[in-house]
Amino acid sequence: MTVKTTTWVRRRARGKSERGFVTHVEGQRALVRWLGAGKGEWVGKRSIVEGRPPRILVLEGSLDAELHSTRSERDALSTWCAANYVKLAFKTVHRVEDLEIIARSIGRDAPPFLHISCHGNHDDDKRAHLFFAPQHAHKHRIYLDDDETARAFRVFEGASLFLSACEVGKYGAQVSRFKRAAKLRHVAAFSREVYDHEMLYHSSLNLGLTFPKAVERASKAVAVLGVKGNQGKELVRVF
Repeated sequence: MTVKTTTWVRRRARGKSERGFVTHVEGQRALVRWLGAGKGEWVGKRSIVEGRPPRILVLEGSLDAELHSTRSERDALSTWCAANYVKLAFKTVHRVEDLEIIARSIGRDAPPFLHISCHGNHDDDKRAHLFFAPQHAHKHRIYLDDDETARAFRVFEGASLFLSACEVGKYGAQVSRFKRAAKLRHVAAFSREVYDHEMLYHSSLNLGLTFPKAVERASKAVAVLGVKGNQGKELVRVF
């Protein structure tokens, strides 16, 4: 294998899960920035093999009850992915049961984190819930404190979740319980309605930062802007 800068690699002896890209080559050594490590590591060329860049997996619920809205995160993410030579898998989900089917299809080629874009809201008694289906009837609500919800997300055990759903992050205790019950590593959730998704992917993939650090960096990137009268640092929380 010819090792050069920007080559995506994986460790020869540690399986397929540990991926990174080469940032510098010196003789028989390469400086690799492993995903989630936060900094580079010098390794021998013989200890690595060429690997594929991670796919971005975005699951989007129907964001429009009347099915005619063009609102979506797909266009912005497609542009960023094309510019960074990263493959984007963008799928629509309507039921929480769809998660198991998608998890089976992923196999061992897991994305760096799972991105779900959908509606978020709460009941009068402050129970946070999600909507995947276009109808916002009570029967379609996916409650974070429901055992069935945690069981459905458990197919992604050990993964981190970026939950792009308005205001769910306000209900920290419920999100924390959901994370533990679903056996997820980290959960990032909106506490308001705006977020810089592109910066999150740049920090996670191009810079190789850990998921919490990538979210923190993206939050700081918009903190200098006033968003509906609030500072950007309040937009998202990591659990």
